[in-house]
Amino acid sequence: MIGQLIKTSLIIQICVISFLGSFADTFAAEKWTISSSLQYSTGNYVFDQNTSTFYLYGGLRYQSDKWSLFTSIPLISQNSDLVTGSGGAFFPSTHHDSGEPGSSHHGGNMAGGNGMANMTTGLGDLYLSAAYQVLSNDKRQPYIAANLRIKAPTAGTENGFGSGEFDYGASLTVRKRFQSYIAVAEVGFWVLGDPAGITYKDPLVFGIGAGKFFNREQTGLLIYYQNYSTILNGLEPIRQVSLGLNHQLRAGIMLTAIGLAGLSETTPDFSFSSGLEWAL
Repeated sequence: MIGQLIKTSLIIQICVISFLGSFADTFAAEKWTISSSLQYSTGNYVFDQNTSTFYLYGGLRYQSDKWSLFTSIPLISQNSDLVTGSGGAFFPSTHHDSGEPGSSHHGGNMAGGNGMANMTTGLGDLYLSAAYQVLSNDKRQPYIAANLRIKAPTAGTENGFGSGEFDYGASLTVRKRFQSYIAVAEVGFWVLGDPAGITYKDPLVFGIGAGKFFNREQTGLLIYYQNYSTILNGLEPIRQVSLGLNHQLRAGIMLTAIGLAGLSETTPDFSFSSGLEWAL
Protein backbone atom coordinates (compact mmCIF):
# COMPACT_ATOMS: atom_id res chain seq x y z
CA MET A 1 0.00 0.00 0.00
CA ILE A 2 1.13 3.53 -0.67
CA GLY A 3 1.06 5.52 2.51
CA GLN A 4 0.93 9.22 3.18
CA LEU A 5 2.58 11.43 0.59
CA ILE A 6 5.08 14.19 1.19
CA LYS A 7 5.47 17.17 -1.01
CA THR A 8 9.13 17.84 -1.65
CA SER A 9 9.28 21.08 -3.61
CA LEU A 10 7.53 24.42 -3.88
CA ILE A 11 6.28 24.37 -7.44
CA ILE A 12 3.68 27.12 -7.31
CA GLN A 13 6.03 29.41 -5.39
CA ILE A 14 8.76 28.82 -8.00
CA CYS A 15 6.30 29.62 -10.79
CA VAL A 16 5.24 32.80 -8.98
CA ILE A 17 8.86 33.91 -8.51
CA SER A 18 9.72 33.16 -12.15
CA PHE A 19 6.63 35.04 -13.26
CA LEU A 20 7.16 38.07 -11.03
CA GLY A 21 10.81 38.13 -12.07
CA SER A 22 9.73 38.60 -15.67
CA PHE A 23 8.13 41.90 -14.59
CA ALA A 24 10.81 42.94 -12.10
CA ASP A 25 11.02 46.48 -13.49
CA THR A 26 7.74 47.27 -11.72
CA PHE A 27 9.54 47.17 -8.37
CA ALA A 28 13.03 48.09 -9.62
CA ALA A 29 13.20 51.20 -7.44
CA GLU A 30 11.52 49.61 -4.39
CA LYS A 31 13.60 48.08 -1.60
CA TRP A 32 10.86 46.23 0.29
CA THR A 33 7.58 44.68 -0.83
CA ILE A 34 5.06 42.45 0.93
CA SER A 35 2.74 39.95 -0.70
CA SER A 36 -0.28 37.82 0.06
CA SER A 37 -1.90 35.12 -2.07
CA LEU A 38 -4.57 32.45 -1.92
CA GLN A 39 -4.05 29.12 -3.69
CA TYR A 40 -6.38 26.16 -4.32
CA SER A 41 -5.13 22.76 -5.54
CA THR A 42 -7.06 19.58 -6.26
CA GLY A 43 -6.21 16.13 -7.59
CA ASN A 44 -6.32 12.36 -7.13
CA TYR A 45 -2.57 11.84 -7.55
CA VAL A 46 -2.02 8.05 -7.21
CA PHE A 47 -5.16 7.47 -5.12
CA ASP A 48 -8.84 6.75 -5.79
CA GLN A 49 -10.07 9.70 -3.73
CA ASN A 50 -9.65 13.40 -4.39
CA THR A 51 -7.64 15.75 -2.17
CA SER A 52 -8.42 19.47 -2.04
CA THR A 53 -6.02 21.94 -0.44
CA PHE A 54 -6.18 25.67 0.30
CA TYR A 55 -3.08 27.78 1.00
CA LEU A 56 -2.93 31.33 2.35
CA TYR A 57 0.58 32.71 1.76
CA GLY A 58 2.26 35.71 3.32
CA GLY A 59 5.55 36.92 1.84
CA LEU A 60 8.27 39.56 2.17
CA ARG A 61 10.78 40.62 -0.51
CA TYR A 62 13.89 42.82 -0.47
CA GLN A 63 15.30 43.98 -3.80
CA SER A 64 18.43 45.94 -4.72
CA ASP A 65 20.16 46.56 -8.04
CA LYS A 66 21.81 43.11 -7.99
CA TRP A 67 20.16 41.12 -5.22
CA SER A 68 16.64 39.90 -4.52
CA LEU A 69 15.66 38.11 -1.28
CA PHE A 70 12.25 36.53 -0.74
CA THR A 71 10.55 34.56 2.04
CA SER A 72 7.03 33.18 2.40
CA ILE A 73 5.07 30.77 4.56
CA PRO A 74 1.56 29.35 4.06
CA LEU A 75 -1.37 28.55 6.29
CA ILE A 76 -2.79 25.27 4.94
CA SER A 77 -6.27 23.75 5.08
CA GLN A 78 -6.82 20.28 3.57
CA ASN A 79 -9.50 17.59 3.49
CA SER A 80 -7.19 14.54 3.45
CA ASP A 81 -4.02 13.31 5.16
CA LEU A 82 -2.88 11.45 2.03
CA VAL A 83 -0.90 14.45 0.75
CA THR A 84 1.01 17.29 2.31
CA GLY A 85 0.49 20.97 1.56
CA SER A 86 3.58 23.06 0.86
CA GLY A 87 2.78 23.67 -2.80
CA GLY A 88 4.60 21.15 -4.97
CA ALA A 89 4.86 17.50 -5.99
CA PHE A 90 3.84 14.35 -4.15
CA PHE A 91 5.79 11.18 -3.31
CA PRO A 92 5.11 8.20 -0.99
CA SER A 93 6.25 8.13 2.60
CA THR A 94 6.28 5.39 5.22
CA HIS A 95 4.55 7.77 7.66
CA HIS A 96 1.50 5.48 7.81
CA ASP A 97 -0.53 3.19 5.56
CA SER A 98 -3.78 4.60 4.20
CA GLY A 99 -5.25 4.95 0.79
CA GLU A 100 -4.84 2.61 -2.14
CA PRO A 101 -3.48 3.99 -5.40
CA GLY A 102 -6.12 4.53 -8.02
CA SER A 103 -6.07 3.61 -11.68
CA SER A 104 -6.81 7.15 -12.84
CA HIS A 105 -4.16 9.76 -12.02
CA HIS A 106 -6.04 12.82 -13.29
CA GLY A 107 -9.73 13.42 -13.51
CA GLY A 108 -11.29 12.85 -10.08
CA ASN A 109 -14.36 14.78 -8.96
CA MET A 110 -13.92 18.10 -7.21
CA ALA A 111 -15.71 17.07 -4.03
CA GLY A 112 -13.36 14.21 -3.20
CA GLY A 113 -13.87 11.20 -0.97
CA ASN A 114 -13.63 13.21 2.26
CA GLY A 115 -15.52 16.29 1.10
CA MET A 116 -14.91 19.78 2.48
CA ALA A 117 -16.33 19.05 5.94
CA ASN A 118 -13.21 17.27 7.21
CA MET A 119 -10.67 20.06 6.80
CA THR A 120 -7.43 20.10 8.82
CA THR A 121 -5.61 23.44 9.19
CA GLY A 122 -2.01 24.17 10.13
CA LEU A 123 1.19 26.04 9.30
CA GLY A 124 3.23 24.99 6.26
CA ASP A 125 6.97 24.99 5.55
CA LEU A 126 8.94 28.25 5.37
CA TYR A 127 10.34 29.07 1.93
CA LEU A 128 13.48 31.21 1.42
CA SER A 129 15.11 32.28 -1.85
CA ALA A 130 17.90 34.57 -3.03
CA ALA A 131 18.72 35.70 -6.57
CA TYR A 132 21.86 37.47 -7.82
CA GLN A 133 21.84 39.27 -11.18
CA VAL A 134 24.87 38.18 -13.22
CA LEU A 135 23.93 40.07 -16.41
CA SER A 136 21.26 42.67 -17.15
CA ASN A 137 19.05 42.50 -20.22
CA ASP A 138 19.93 44.77 -23.15
CA LYS A 139 20.02 44.56 -26.95
CA ARG A 140 23.12 42.35 -26.97
CA GLN A 141 22.69 40.08 -23.96
CA PRO A 142 19.96 38.43 -21.86
CA TYR A 143 19.23 38.83 -18.19
CA ILE A 144 20.96 36.02 -16.23
CA ALA A 145 20.52 35.35 -12.51
CA ALA A 146 21.82 32.71 -10.09
CA ASN A 147 19.24 31.49 -7.57
CA LEU A 148 19.43 29.71 -4.21
CA ARG A 149 16.34 28.24 -2.51
CA ILE A 150 15.67 26.62 0.87
CA LYS A 151 12.60 24.93 2.28
CA ALA A 152 12.78 24.98 6.08
CA PRO A 153 10.72 22.35 7.97
CA THR A 154 8.36 24.56 9.96
CA ALA A 155 5.27 22.45 9.14
CA GLY A 156 4.10 19.77 11.53
CA THR A 157 4.67 16.18 10.46
CA GLU A 158 1.81 14.89 12.60
CA ASN A 159 -0.80 16.51 10.32
CA GLY A 160 1.01 15.54 7.10
CA PHE A 161 1.86 19.13 6.13
CA GLY A 162 5.63 18.59 6.00
CA SER A 163 8.43 16.04 5.81
CA GLY A 164 10.34 17.45 8.79
CA GLU A 165 13.46 17.84 6.62
CA PHE A 166 15.29 20.69 4.89
CA ASP A 167 15.34 20.91 1.06
CA TYR A 168 17.95 22.97 -0.83
CA GLY A 169 17.96 24.10 -4.44
CA ALA A 170 20.02 26.13 -6.91
CA SER A 171 19.26 27.26 -10.44
CA LEU A 172 20.20 29.60 -13.27
CA THR A 173 17.54 31.82 -14.86
CA VAL A 174 17.85 33.37 -18.33
CA ARG A 175 15.36 35.97 -19.63
CA LYS A 176 15.41 37.94 -22.89
CA ARG A 177 13.14 40.77 -24.01
CA PHE A 178 12.12 41.08 -27.67
CA GLN A 179 10.17 44.35 -27.76
CA SER A 180 6.82 43.41 -26.13
CA TYR A 181 7.70 39.70 -25.86
CA ILE A 182 9.81 37.84 -23.32
CA ALA A 183 11.40 34.38 -23.24
CA VAL A 184 12.29 32.65 -19.96
CA ALA A 185 14.33 29.51 -19.21
CA GLU A 186 15.55 28.01 -15.95
CA VAL A 187 17.72 24.98 -15.17
CA GLY A 188 18.66 23.77 -11.70
CA PHE A 189 18.51 21.02 -9.11
CA TRP A 190 17.12 20.18 -5.65
CA VAL A 191 18.84 18.37 -2.77
CA LEU A 192 15.95 16.78 -0.88
CA GLY A 193 15.96 15.85 2.79
CA ASP A 194 15.12 12.18 3.37
CA PRO A 195 12.52 11.39 6.04
CA ALA A 196 12.68 8.07 7.89
CA GLY A 197 12.31 5.13 5.51
CA ILE A 198 12.62 7.10 2.25
CA THR A 199 15.65 7.91 0.08
CA TYR A 200 14.96 10.45 -2.66
CA LYS A 201 16.87 10.99 -5.87
CA ASP A 202 17.89 14.64 -6.01
CA PRO A 203 16.16 15.92 -9.16
CA LEU A 204 17.29 18.10 -12.01
CA VAL A 205 14.75 20.78 -12.94
CA PHE A 206 14.08 22.45 -16.27
CA GLY A 207 11.56 25.15 -17.11
CA ILE A 208 10.83 27.20 -20.22
CA GLY A 209 8.28 29.90 -20.90
CA ALA A 210 7.19 32.75 -23.15
CA GLY A 211 5.21 35.88 -22.41
CA LYS A 212 3.87 39.13 -23.82
CA PHE A 213 3.28 42.60 -22.39
CA PHE A 214 0.09 44.58 -23.06
CA ASN A 215 -1.51 47.86 -22.06
CA ARG A 216 1.69 49.93 -22.12
CA GLU A 217 3.42 47.12 -20.20
CA GLN A 218 0.97 47.40 -17.31
CA THR A 219 -0.25 43.85 -18.04
CA GLY A 220 1.60 40.67 -18.94
CA LEU A 221 0.83 37.03 -19.78
CA LEU A 222 3.29 34.17 -19.36
CA ILE A 223 2.98 30.46 -20.22
CA TYR A 224 5.50 28.23 -18.46
CA TYR A 225 6.34 24.50 -18.69
CA GLN A 226 8.31 22.71 -15.98
CA ASN A 227 9.81 19.21 -15.85
CA TYR A 228 11.70 17.38 -13.09
CA SER A 229 13.81 14.23 -13.36
CA THR A 230 12.69 11.11 -11.47
CA ILE A 231 12.66 11.47 -7.69
CA LEU A 232 11.33 8.01 -6.78
CA ASN A 233 11.36 4.91 -8.96
CA GLY A 234 7.86 3.79 -9.91
CA LEU A 235 6.34 7.28 -9.86
CA GLU A 236 6.16 9.70 -12.76
CA PRO A 237 8.39 12.78 -12.58
CA ILE A 238 6.85 16.22 -12.20
CA ARG A 239 5.47 17.66 -15.45
CA GLN A 240 3.16 20.66 -15.50
CA VAL A 241 2.19 23.76 -17.42
CA SER A 242 1.06 27.10 -15.98
CA LEU A 243 -0.49 30.27 -17.37
CA GLY A 244 0.01 33.49 -15.45
CA LEU A 245 -1.35 37.03 -15.56
CA ASN A 246 0.34 40.07 -14.03
CA HIS A 247 -1.39 43.45 -13.87
CA GLN A 248 -0.05 46.63 -12.30
CA LEU A 249 -3.05 48.13 -10.51
CA ARG A 250 -1.14 51.33 -9.76
CA ALA A 251 2.43 52.35 -8.95
CA GLY A 252 3.89 49.83 -6.52
CA ILE A 253 0.93 47.39 -6.51
CA MET A 254 0.93 44.22 -8.64
CA LEU A 255 -1.89 41.69 -9.08
CA THR A 256 -0.84 38.14 -10.02
CA ALA A 257 -3.04 35.18 -11.04
CA ILE A 258 -1.65 31.77 -12.04
CA GLY A 259 -3.45 28.63 -13.20
CA LEU A 260 -1.56 25.33 -13.28
CA ALA A 261 -2.44 21.99 -14.91
CA GLY A 262 -0.63 18.83 -13.84
CA LEU A 263 0.63 16.48 -16.54
CA SER A 264 1.72 13.61 -14.27
CA GLU A 265 0.56 11.76 -11.15
CA THR A 266 2.92 13.76 -8.92
CA THR A 267 1.22 17.10 -9.58
CA PRO A 268 -2.30 18.40 -8.88
CA ASP A 269 -4.91 17.98 -11.59
CA PHE A 270 -5.46 21.72 -11.29
CA SER A 271 -4.19 24.58 -9.15
CA PHE A 272 -5.06 28.28 -9.09
CA SER A 273 -3.29 31.06 -7.21
CA SER A 274 -4.09 34.78 -7.00
CA GLY A 275 -2.47 37.48 -4.93
CA LEU A 276 -1.11 40.99 -4.51
CA GLU A 277 2.39 42.37 -4.04
CA TRP A 278 2.82 45.97 -2.95
CA ALA A 279 5.73 48.26 -2.11
CA LEU A 280 6.30 49.46 1.43
